Amino acid sequence: MGNVASRLDDAGNLFFKDQNRFSIASVTISNPRRRLLTLSPNAFPAARFVAKRDAGDDTPIEYIQDPDTPAAAPIPTFMLRLSNDEELIFNFTFIIRQTQTGNAPNSVNGVSTTMPEVADTNLMGLTFAHASNSKELDNLITREFHANPNLQNNSNVQLIGDYSTGGTPSVSFDWSWRWKPPKVTEDKGGGWRNSCSFLDYDQRTNRLNTLAHFSFWVHNSMRPLPSPLISSPKLELPVFPRSRISSTQSVLSHYSDAESNPAPSIISPEPAETSLPPPPPPSAPPF
Repeated sequence: MGNVASRLDDAGNLFFKDQNRFSIASVTISNPRRRLLTLSPNAFPAARFVAKRDAGDDTPIEYIQDPDTPAAAPIPTFMLRLSNDEELIFNFTFIIRQTQTGNAPNSVNGVSTTMPEVADTNLMGLTFAHASNSKELDNLITREFHANPNLQNNSNVQLIGDYSTGGTPSVSFDWSWRWKPPKVTEDKGGGWRNSCSFLDYDQRTNRLNTLAHFSFWVHNSMRPLPSPLISSPKLELPVFPRSRISSTQSVLSHYSDAESNPAPSIISPEPAETSLPPPPPPSAPPF
């Protein structure tokens, strides 16, 4: 995922509002055949998340420059690059912790005699929301939420549930999500940018508050290739008709052939002599 930003609007792909109240202990990305990646925090509270492959898997971990980086950002940001050649399954492990109140513990000679006062953490309506970028995600959890409070009916929103520490210092729980494109059409670059948030519902203000936010990229490796049997009308080459006008070379060649092979002269035959029938014999004189 990358470095943890201090504010939600900072350039970065990972943000936590309060890691004592809500944090991600690990993320496992897998497909139906094997585990692809494991992401874990470097410490608590986390300053960054580190991605690792399983032992023996030498496949490089890929990153891509964030196409949604603000123009005013001092440096470009990069996000994790995945591929959709198979189904992607995200398994999250969350931790919620009790928070200390403002009351300081009693002490004698600098030694604490009582435990610090703590308060339980309660997450009401923990929700996962998913969009292409931060602007669309913000529109989803504000305008669309106020227009229709049943936001979980949206295909890009899932209600996870209610959770509480319930008197214990910390509670961990798991949740699984099967990735799907945030929209039908892919983004520029041949894939989908994914902007995701975990939120809880504030009943007093009737709004969803962001607990954590992260981004990643999924490359579309299942794009169909064009069939060679189907020709595109825009790619057809024009066929020009053959010219029927003889070229100079063909005319000269015709004359040359005529000179080298003269046509035989035609001699009209002499008329044949016609023989006349012999004259009749003289008739006998009368007596």
